Amino acid sequence: MDESTGQTAPIRRARPAAVRQRAKLAETVARAIERDILDGGWAVGAVFGGEAELMERYQTSRSVIREAIRLVEYHQIAVPRRGRGGGLIVSAPVEKSVVEAIVLFLEVVGVSLKEITDARLVLERLAIRQAVDRLDETGIAQLRASTRAEATAGICGADQQLHQVIVEIANNAVVRIYLDSLVALTRRHPWVVQSVRRDRAGAAKLPKVHQAIADAIISGDVGLAQQRMTEHLGAITKAVESPATPPAKTAGPRPTPALVVRPQFDDPALSAILADVRAHAGEPGVHLGSEPELMERYGVSRAKLRESVRILEHLGVAEMRRGTSGGLVITEPEPDGVATTVAMYLEYYKASATDLQEARVALELYTVGEVVEHLDDQSVERLLEVQRIERRAGDDLVTAVDDGTYALSLASRFHLRLADLSGNRAVQVFARPLIALTSGRRRAEIGRAHV
Repeated sequence: MDESTGQTAPIRRARPAAVRQRAKLAETVARAIERDILDGGWAVGAVFGGEAELMERYQTSRSVIREAIRLVEYHQIAVPRRGRGGGLIVSAPVEKSVVEAIVLFLEVVGVSLKEITDARLVLERLAIRQAVDRLDETGIAQLRASTRAEATAGICGADQQLHQVIVEIANNAVVRIYLDSLVALTRRHPWVVQSVRRDRAGAAKLPKVHQAIADAIISGDVGLAQQRMTEHLGAITKAVESPATPPAKTAGPRPTPALVVRPQFDDPALSAILADVRAHAGEPGVHLGSEPELMERYGVSRAKLRESVRILEHLGVAEMRRGTSGGLVITEPEPDGVATTVAMYLEYYKASATDLQEARVALELYTVGEVVEHLDDQSVERLLEVQRIERRAGDDLVTAVDDGTYALSLASRFHLRLADLSGNRAVQVFARPLIALTSGRRRAEIGRAHV
């Protein structure tokens, strides 16, 4: 944290050269497979190819193909099937897998409750506006049923029913995936868990708060509904009474979150590794063990361990280092892998150009406000640096630059820098795929219709 501004430091991004050096062949092949599936319009259930066929098609070894398939499976673009008629089977990305990737990354980054709440407020206000615009009799019935259910329970529904109904009515794939992640983070945040336990009486009042928000939406009063949502989320942050530092880690089990999001495939080894990574969130450089030690600890083969580690490296939260003192090490988080996961999900389900653009505008207006409010000499210099790069680029400013699966123009880097300077790690992660999808080389192919 920057003591002079009170802002959280932005996620550190590696230089392009360092990113290229760290890029694994398996990830490159995985992205090629995913791009071929998306571009080719392969139907769900189709056999994209067997292992031998894929080795020949992508001119690589069996071990690389297997690691690449693991990444493709993580994105739920395709899944492996053994036996006769098997191979890599095309599937549809699952929201829970994307939510898990976002939640894991932001937990490892150590995102604060204020960052979560600020990002939620931006997106909840957008969802309310779109819900009012798209409200019909079915939506009204859903809102009333939701508030009745919460009133009957006497406490806020465990699954945040009203928030989910608003998102469903808004019918915005971007808002849905981001708000689901933020609601999960809110409910499993240790300060929130402790606050709810302390103030059960306050939690019991939430159904009435939700009722007031629902009534405003049904009446078509966007401003009033947004105001009530702002007060609602502000009250959550205030009630928590966050101390200067997070609650100390204890030797006992962590609190069980009300909403647990898990990957869609059964992988005890990966789940165990993820638990260890979470336990050392915000501690880059921590050594979790050598490859032989990890194989013994998790009871897996070398090949299986490397497949799981490849996912961690893809998410930018840990990496396997070679050499005599090597092993699995917690890294300074990099958001590129999560951004690719989100962008691919939104592209697969053809999020509309309007929904992509409106979510981006809402988030960017927030970043501009935060940057202006906390502007200092260092921030000014970082913005001027981007402008100098743009001037040198000249006519090449709008030319797409190779950026893995997705491309960004040099002009987009200014918007990424603004997101960094906002100091909100959730917004940094959310902005990147939207910027890529609305300004990259694939812009014309995205947003034709909702699925």
